[in-house]
Amino acid sequence: MPDESTESAESSKAPKLTKKQRRKAAQRKQLLMFLGVIVLVAAVAGAVLGIQKYMDSRDGTKPADLRVTAVSADGGETELAPWSIWADGDERTNDEDPSTLDIPADGEITLKLPSDVYDHDWTLLQVYDDEGANSSSSYAANEAKEVTIEGSSSLTDDDGNHPRLIGVEIQSVLIDDSGDEEEPVVAVWSIAPKK
Repeated sequence: MPDESTESAESSKAPKLTKKQRRKAAQRKQLLMFLGVIVLVAAVAGAVLGIQKYMDSRDGTKPADLRVTAVSADGGETELAPWSIWADGDERTNDEDPSTLDIPADGEITLKLPSDVYDHDWTLLQVYDDEGANSSSSYAANEAKEVTIEGSSSLTDDDGNHPRLIGVEIQSVLIDDSGDEEEPVVAVWSIAPKK
């Protein structure tokens, strides 16, 4: 019974609100909730716009600065710059020799690609001294971050010899934003075994 007397004492202390006062209190509560939602939406929108502006303003790696890392069987690493970069749609020209690496006929190398290349479609071309052994592979975004290249093909020619690797190319379409506007370019890393 002491609980009932405490409750009745507390209820008698609190003034009773009229219907109009209760309605105004409910409206005030709704208004505060509505303003809270508006502030929350504005904060989220501001954060999204801020992040987007930051992402747009940061400089990406220029295609000329990207490096493919060649790892030999003994663990040695060599960074390779693009052999050629040209605007998508322009004619490809380059008089320079490709990068050369020591790739034994019975050995292999692993090519590790930068994330700016493997995070979208790219192509690998392997050229051998017997055209029948040549191969081209296309990779989707994040399908492969590295590839292993054999010094000789697993196929055999008419004499029972394994065709020898004479060149490897990695091609990727990238965005070059070094000028006034962003421009799609084709970047090629060309690699040949040392003779």
